[in-house]
Amino acid sequence: MTTPGDYKLTYSFMDSLGKEHSKDTTVTVLENHAAISVDTNSGTLYAHGVWNPASVVVSATDVDGTAVEGARIKCSGTVDMTTPGDYKLTYSFVDSLGKEHSKDTTVTVLENLAAIIVDNNSGTLYAHGVWNPASVVVSATDVDGTAVEDTRIN
Repeated sequence: MTTPGDYKLTYSFMDSLGKEHSKDTTVTVLENHAAISVDTNSGTLYAHGVWNPASVVVSATDVDGTAVEGARIKCSGTVDMTTPGDYKLTYSFVDSLGKEHSKDTTVTVLENLAAIIVDNNSGTLYAHGVWNPASVVVSATDVDGTAVEDTRIN
């Protein structure tokens, strides 16, 4: 049964006197609404950052179109926030007819480019001498590699 619709069936038999008996019935096949969808709303993730698994929105419907409870939806796979890479997660559930439905999603962890560079050009300093703070040059890059504004560096 792969196509929804109404199907007429006729059952019949010939009795011992040679008379045929028959009865019609209709079988209705409904559309199967079982499905699962996954929306990875994790944003941009960088190594050593924080990932919230709840940011992945998963919804599923059973064969009759009713929502599947979250406890019936399973997740396999892991995301290692210490190592850049693509991590495959598979979300799945078993519908009321016993068939498994699954959907894959990928969470990408990018390299964390955050760094601070200090170039100390102070030379040799002596007690009671004069130090010029401008002789220390500091620059920083954020996790995505963009320059950090000097006003954000303490």
